[in-house]
Amino acid sequence: MRLLLAGLFAYASAQGLLIEALARPDSEEVAAVRRKFTPTIVAYAATVAVGLLIPIAAVAVYFGITLFVVTPFRQVIRLLRRR
Repeated sequence: MRLLLAGLFAYASAQGLLIEALARPDSEEVAAVRRKFTPTIVAYAATVAVGLLIPIAAVAVYFGITLFVVTPFRQVIRLLRRR
């Protein structure tokens, strides 16, 4: 899935289909996306290896990866600091 998204991002970038904030490779938005998704490649690879040995553990790790990817940690931290 990650490789498919990376390919889609590269295609959209080459065709000029990205919004202005993402079109600049040095933008903070692009850096945030890379910081968030780069560790997932390693996690997915490790989970495949774990899945060969302990399938139930692999399901739990995939669930954890999903939570990591979809959780907007910066917004959650901002909300918690306001309180």
